[in-house]
Amino acid sequence: MLVLLAAIFLTLVYSDYQAHMVEASYRVKECTKRLRRKLKRRPSNEEIAVDTGMPVKRVEAAVNLPKYSVSLDSKIGSTDMTYQEVTADPSAETAEEMLNRMSMKKDVHQALDTLSPRERQVVKLRFGIDDGRIRTLQEIGNIMGVSRERIRQIESGAFRKLRGKKKVKCLMDYLVPVGNW
Repeated sequence: MLVLLAAIFLTLVYSDYQAHMVEASYRVKECTKRLRRKLKRRPSNEEIAVDTGMPVKRVEAAVNLPKYSVSLDSKIGSTDMTYQEVTADPSAETAEEMLNRMSMKKDVHQALDTLSPRERQVVKLRFGIDDGRIRTLQEIGNIMGVSRERIRQIESGAFRKLRGKKKVKCLMDYLVPVGNW
């Protein structure tokens, strides 16, 4: 198990290096070969830095890069798992984010339940609450068979109703402050 974790760790660490470090590693390796032939000994990091024009810290980082790479499709040890299967997806939703989203969805629906069915439908269509598609007043008017002005009035009435509700005030907790307005 420890070997499995070490292999995963090495894969994750290696995958985080940027392309410029891989290129720096190649330059350092080539320079080391050339200087070794010329000096008849292993060159110091300072000598490599002078020859390549790179800072000593970057040379040291390039020298310490892992010397191998592992395909994400390759099997881990004797298991049937691949590195790709155990590597975390940084864009994946965390459990906390999922619970927060579900809680917010429940709170939004509770707030909308205080509206009349018609007002609820207008707000849901306007903000794409059910299907993710935001609609214009005109589109909603066409769907409901009334003018866009009537939809605006229904929407305004719904917002007036929602402003004073405790169930709506709890939605403020989900807002993330952005800068100084």
